[in-house]
Amino acid sequence: MVELFSIERLIQKELSLMVEKDGRVVEIMFAGSAFRKTFSMLVLLYSLIATPGKYRILLIEELESQLYPTLQHKLLCIVERLTSIHKIQLLLASNSDQVMKIFSKV
Repeated sequence: MVELFSIERLIQKELSLMVEKDGRVVEIMFAGSAFRKTFSMLVLLYSLIATPGKYRILLIEELESQLYPTLQHKLLCIVERLTSIHKIQLLLASNSDQVMKIFSKV
């Protein structure tokens, strides 16, 4: 299991979604941009996995924006593995040589 962020729990309060880390509760919309982008992508991927269908495609554009290289690598590994297991086609658009190098090693 790859850990991206060390979150203790996910909390839903009315219309807000919050995370708890180190005893501190933060609403997701006020979390850092890297966390929001990663969380959104994983929620979308989960919804694709949960949706039955023959043709499912995940398009990732500009993964490198707002994500540091270590997180890019971890996230790509998770996404590649899950799309492979659940037979979801993955399309990746990027201008970054670093992302392409990471992806070619996955």
